[in-house]
Parts: sequence; structure tokens; C-alpha cells
Amino acid sequence: MVESRVGLTSRLVGAMGLAERSPKVLISSSAVSYYEIRAAEQLNEHSAPHADFLAELCRHWEDAATDGTRIVCLRIGMVLGHGGGALRKMLPIFRWGLGGPLGKGRQFVPWIRLHDYIELIIAALEDHRREGPVKVVGPEPGSPREMTRVFSRSPRLALLALFGQAADLLLASHRVYPEKAMSPGFRFRFQTVSEALRDLLNKGDVDIGAIGSGSPSPIIESSYLKMHPPSRFLVTRTILNGPIDPVFSFFSKPTNLGVLTPSQMSFTVLSSDARMKHGATINDQVGAGGLRTRWRSRLECWEPKRRFVYSHDGGPWRGWWHQHHFLEDAGCIVMEDRVCSAAPLGLLGRLANGLFLSVQLRAICNYGAAAILFRFGADPTTAIDSRE
Repeated sequence: MVESRVGLTSRLVGAMGLAERSPKVLISSSAVSYYEIRAAEQLNEHSAPHADFLAELCRHWEDAATDGTRIVCLRIGMVLGHGGGALRKMLPIFRWGLGGPLGKGRQFVPWIRLHDYIELIIAALEDHRREGPVKVVGPEPGSPREMTRVFSRSPRLALLALFGQAADLLLASHRVYPEKAMSPGFRFRFQTVSEALRDLLNKGDVDIGAIGSGSPSPIIESSYLKMHPPSRFLVTRTILNGPIDPVFSFFSKPTNLGVLTPSQMSFTVLSSDARMKHGATINDQVGAGGLRTRWRSRLECWEPKRRFVYSHDGGPWRGWWHQHHFLEDAGCIVMEDRVCSAAPLGLLGRLANGLFLSVQLRAICNYGAAAILFRFGADPTTAIDSRE
């Protein structure tokens, strides 16, 4: 931990000093674990550091970033976002229904929504008035009881097992506010931890249904679907800010599929045709449960700015038919995904689908929808309409 933070930052600063054109600004990381635990006392950038390992790490990390150029040290709270971070480790506990509130439930928990975290990094890069330590936390510190009302319940022992010493961020009390972050006029999209968690947990929830009466039929008839009759489907609808050209251009690049896939799946495009067109193929590698598998996708339809469809004719997802449709409506882009699939391995596959694959598909769809909304913009209250 020390080498990857302090050592790497020291080498980076040394290289900057040797450069013919040194960078004008260096954005370095740190954490609110820097501060002493002061119960309900409000802490500022000049409050004394704590004496434990994480606080010492933060202090040495910030010291390593000093080189004479404009330095911004981001003291980051608990980052809330899709596909990783604290939320990825906490959600299973809540879903299992274990335990009680985090710690005593009365401490202050500093948090930051991933969207606002990224915007603060951009502001620190572009605004020369920002300098020195900056607390990267939401406008109002949350409390475990507030978080528990949104989630469920979570035990101290489970948090310690999952987070180790980093559990102090949840169990200790750091009452910190983003005064310097807000002073040049920065506006947070998410004001409270409840608002941020509801946005994360409610948006993009996907229900997977069985093919039958009333289920949506594929828009394109194909011999592939006759060879691999689907048994399951899902439909998601996402509203994005227009125009259509950059949105469709994004989906035109096979490598961008990785942007829409949670990092723990280790999605990689191994090879693909140079141009996206009817009949083009994409060979991918994806990880799940510690295993890596390969699959092959084939473009069944390619109509720029309207729709594209691909099937998986190789790998464990054989029997998968995925349709993307784009419609311009009142200055926005309505993007609709329709997936038809058949679980492999007969009865065993159907059991696995019910127990594991459905959960994974919901997580992937939630992550992808959040990534698309963040990239192309939409009102943060815009919901994703998912229906059978």
C-alpha cells in the first residue's frame, strides 16, 4: 500500500521535475481517514491527523506530492458507484439480511457519489483557484442509520471481514464538509446519502421474464432464432440527451463494450472486424466466478442511427439475441435493448439461470445503464423503464 501510493507519487514528482515542460497541476489522492476521530466535531482541512496506519499513509502520500507546481490533494470519502467500491462489498450483506446498523449507528459517514467525484477532479484540473487539500465528500455527511433505512441491516463483524482497516471509514465518525470544494461555485448533483443510494439502487432494476403470451417478439425474424428458440427475455429502455450521432458512434466501436461492463468481469475484445457491418464478428473474453470464457458475437443487422442486432454463435452464451434500437424523440434519444436468450445445459442451465445468471444480468444491465447515462447525460432523476 505504501509503495503503490507514496513510492509511485514520489517517482512521478521526480519525473515531472526532469521534464522540459512540467505539468501545470498535479491532482493527487488521499482520504478522509487522514483526520482524527472527533465524534461530532466538525473537521476542516487544518484539523490534526490521526495516529493510525491509514492516517500516516495519507500524510506521507500528500507530502510526496509536493513539488512546487499547483498541487490538489483530494481527501476522499466513501465513493458510491456501480460496479465496485464500497457498495459492491456492502450490498451482499444487506441482501443476506445480516446484522444491525453499522457500528453504533450514530457516527458521521463521509461519502461521495461517483458522478460528483469525477466532476470535482475535472474542476480541480481546470480551476487554478483550487489548491492544497480538498475534502471530496458530499454536502451532508451521512449516518449509518440513514444508510440502513435505504439498504437493510449490516453487522460490524461482516464489515471488518470485508474492509479490514478501511472499515474505520464506516465505523468511525468523521464529520467533514466540502467547504473548499464548494467555494468556487461547484454544485453537487447528489445532496444527501439517501438520495445517492436511492439513485444507485433503484435505477435500472431489470426483471427477466419467460417467453410466452404477451412477451415482446424479436423485431427481426431470423434463422438463428429458429435454430436456438429463446426461453427468456428482458427489455430495458433508457432516455439519453441527444443528438444521435455521438451516441450511435459510441456503440459502433466494439472496444466500448468494455466501458459498459463491470470491471470484475474482466471483459476484453480479443479480435473484431475493422468495420461494424452486417455479418461482422467480435471475439470476446469475459470472467465470471474466477473463470474466463470466450464467446463469439455476430452482427445480424446494422442500420446506422436506427438499430443493430447481434447474436452469440459460440461460447457459453450461445442462444443469446441482443437488439439495440435508437429513436430520436423531443431532443432526446430513446435507447431500447431487447434480449432473448436460452439457458444452456437443459435443466441444470435453467436452475443456474434462476439462481445466479439472472442476478448477474441485472447487475450488468444496471452498470451499463449507469455508464451510458453518465457518459451522455440525463436528468439524475430519470428512471430506466424495465418491463416484460
